[in-house]
Amino acid sequence: MASGDVHPLGRLLGGNWATASDLSTIIEYLANTLTGLISQATLLDFGGQSDPRVSILGPYLARGILEVGFSILLARLDPFRVLVLRQIQQSSDYEIEVRSNCALQWRGDFLADEKVIDPWKSTRKSKDMTRALLGDYHDQVFWRPSLVNLLDGAPQGRGGQWLTELRLISPEGFAANIRSRAERAYTACSKGVHHEFVIPLSAYYDSQQVLDLLTEVVELCATLGIVMNSASHVPYCLKIEEAFDYLESVEKQIEEMNA
Repeated sequence: MASGDVHPLGRLLGGNWATASDLSTIIEYLANTLTGLISQATLLDFGGQSDPRVSILGPYLARGILEVGFSILLARLDPFRVLVLRQIQQSSDYEIEVRSNCALQWRGDFLADEKVIDPWKSTRKSKDMTRALLGDYHDQVFWRPSLVNLLDGAPQGRGGQWLTELRLISPEGFAANIRSRAERAYTACSKGVHHEFVIPLSAYYDSQQVLDLLTEVVELCATLGIVMNSASHVPYCLKIEEAFDYLESVEKQIEEMNA
């Protein structure tokens, strides 16, 4: 897939990765994967007669969008994590049929295993400092100042309803808010992915419920994406106007899907 075909959400999350490097190759691959997931989601029929694909494929696609979107963000925030993973996956002894202990994990890489009490304690060892995307350390050293930068620099009238809602969240509560929403969405998606139900999936994954899940995971990713592009120390940040163009394009598509 040509880079020009990448979905606006992939552009918002990945930023301007035009410079050739191993990191940009990873981000472009993930952005193309995200584009494919979103494209498949838009093919589902959410209106009229019930489309059985909605309840079967909807949870998988929503969770995929969430995981791949968060992976792109993590790649920009912590390149070491994905660059090492890439080397391992390219090694001759990598076995696809064996569980990989180094794979990206929802609990550990995106959400921390546990809350850090007194994160700035001087006796804490570096190995005990979580590097999770939405963990306590990135919350304080990255997400809070980046959100302040975004809200201070946002052009008047840009960002739509999603930015209006974002302004209602304090920088101190931002990461916790996103964590809570992401955990609920991930859990809701996972119940459909793992087929744990012995009753029809449509009981919990009808058209409206799946559309709500897709809307939520896209909004979560887009919100983190617009904040990340206001950061001071991550690669590939977009210019503010360009970032808002992508954000508003994504929001418009979601509004059309919900119409």
